[in-house]
Amino acid sequence: MCLPVVNPNLVLGSTDLSIFEGMKKMHLIVLLLFGIGISAAQNHNALMRLGWHHLSQDRDDLAYAQFWKAHQQAVKSHQTAANAEALLHLGICTYGSSLERGLQFALQALHEYQSLETTQPEVSTLGRARCLQLISTVFSRQKNFSKAQKLSRETIRLLENTVDTTGTLGLAYMSLGKLNLQLRKGDSAQFYFNQAEILFKRNKVSVYLPGALIAQGDLYVKNKQFQAAEIAYSKAWNLAKATQNQQAMVSALLGQAKRLAATNQYGTAITVLEQAWTHTPKLTDKRFAIQ
Repeated sequence: MCLPVVNPNLVLGSTDLSIFEGMKKMHLIVLLLFGIGISAAQNHNALMRLGWHHLSQDRDDLAYAQFWKAHQQAVKSHQTAANAEALLHLGICTYGSSLERGLQFALQALHEYQSLETTQPEVSTLGRARCLQLISTVFSRQKNFSKAQKLSRETIRLLENTVDTTGTLGLAYMSLGKLNLQLRKGDSAQFYFNQAEILFKRNKVSVYLPGALIAQGDLYVKNKQFQAAEIAYSKAWNLAKATQNQQAMVSALLGQAKRLAATNQYGTAITVLEQAWTHTPKLTDKRFAIQ
């Protein structure tokens, strides 16, 4: 049965009709703003995904461009969480070539995430943890080991009872492992490296897994467990090559070169170093310029 079409002019008075029209306009405005919000969020996520894709393959300049666009758009649309995420990734993207710049972005992101503590507590907690771990990494490279250790422990405290798919918790364990390795606490370092590997595998964070294997390889070389070191470095190389992670590929080769030199295989070690050298022009991290 077809229902008759009712003309609102026949059943509403002039005052009611004006209210009706006003409500329609308000409804359209709400829908328009809602649509704009969804579109902005989708665009932000697309920029972040593309930036991370470039970053995971060590194309830092291209990654920076995407993260900067995301930052600018988030500021323009007053999206605090999106701006914090973009600033954090700008810090991740730049600290390898400039510790000071990376630290500046990390502190800005931390400030933004802290402002979300009441309105978006889960986003705030994860974001603050990620910022603290990035700052810890910067402090570690600046040889400020006591502050770095404190921040990584705080990161673990914030995330240990969560399901972290960003890899931040594993990175915090990695940092503590490296710090303990420098303090010649081999057993503690091994524990932290193992924890990092378990977390990366469990949460399928493939971009950081080679780093955990390389760290274990370094510990094996230190303990003169050369066969175990070779296996760890080889696994790291294969994983890094599969994802075109240039930085991890170079680190795995440098590890193999150290292992070979430690067993007096200097000719082969030089060959491996030459292979590593072919990948270094693609990197912006200053550590590799030194090595």
